[in-house]
Amino acid sequence: MKWIKSLTAYAFAGFFVPFLWQTVAQPLDHLAGYAAALLIIGPVWYLVHYRQWISTYEKGVTTDMGLAVAIAVFTRALLSIGLGSLDLSLQTAVWVIVGAIIAGLAAFLVERWLWRKKHHDF
Repeated sequence: MKWIKSLTAYAFAGFFVPFLWQTVAQPLDHLAGYAAALLIIGPVWYLVHYRQWISTYEKGVTTDMGLAVAIAVFTRALLSIGLGSLDLSLQTAVWVIVGAIIAGLAAFLVERWLWRKKHHDF
């Protein structure tokens, strides 16, 4: 039953974020990112993660709602524009993956440094 709840939450995030982006954030031009964080991502994150619409596991990794949003936006662009959007979408996806790898490496190094600092392993 947990997977149905999680699937519903992912679908909610995947639909809600791109839909509200066009209607709420995009018209604000250069302030769109701030508007999206305050009016879209914050409330969706609160519902999906804090209110635990997505099941979290103690000893496992939980896929973030960002993956659902990315798949929804990518699929929508592919269906709306066609294969012409594929090259731009893939360029963005590659840079997002590179950024995620750098962020993961940085988080690992900080966690390791904090662990060593706590255990006086210098």
